[in-house]
Amino acid sequence: MEGAVVLDGFEPWVQRLTDAVGFRAVRQEVSWPNVEAELGIELPKDYKELVEVLGGGVISRAAIIYTAEPGDPYDLVGLWHSLETSYRENPWSRSRYQSYELYRPNSPGLLEWGSSTADDRYYWLVDPAGSKRWPILALSAERPPFHQFDMTASEFIWRVACDEEFSQFGVARHIQPPTFDDPEGNTYTAS
Repeated sequence: MEGAVVLDGFEPWVQRLTDAVGFRAVRQEVSWPNVEAELGIELPKDYKELVEVLGGGVISRAAIIYTAEPGDPYDLVGLWHSLETSYRENPWSRSRYQSYELYRPNSPGLLEWGSSTADDRYYWLVDPAGSKRWPILALSAERPPFHQFDMTASEFIWRVACDEEFSQFGVARHIQPPTFDDPEGNTYTAS
C-alpha cells in the first residue's frame, strides 16, 4: 500500500490502523517508566505503541486515545488522578461505574484509556495481581451496561473506525474513509 510505513516490531493492529487512516507513522519518545510509576502498573505494550505512533488526535472524528503528555487535556495520568479524586470525594459519581471500582495501585478496577467525541468511555479492567489480560470495558454515552471486549486497545480503535459491524461503538457506517486528525490540526486519510 502506497504511503504505508512498516512499523518493525509493532503490533499488527497498530499497523492496520495507521494504514487505514493513511498516516505516515513517526514513533514518538514517551517516558513510560514515569507514567507507569505514577499509575503503579505496567501498561499493555499495544497501548504504548498506539500512543507512540499516533500520540494524540482523533480517529475518524470519533475516538480519542489518551496520551502520556503531562498537561495535555487527554493525559492518561492526569485524567486518572481527576477521576480518582472525583470518585473519592463525590460518592454520587460512583454509580456511573456500576458494580466496578476505579483502578488504584494494587487494587483491581477500571482505568480509562480513551473516549469518544460522543462521550463514550473506554476502560481496561485492570487486575494488578499479575494478569496479562487487559479486557476492555466500554460504556456508551447513553449509559447502558458496560460492554466487554477481549481485544487490544489498537484493535478496539481500528474496529471503531473501520468495522461496519462494530455497531455499539463503531462509526465506520457513517464516516468513510477513516481519518486521523493529529494534535496540530492536520487530517490524514488513506488515498
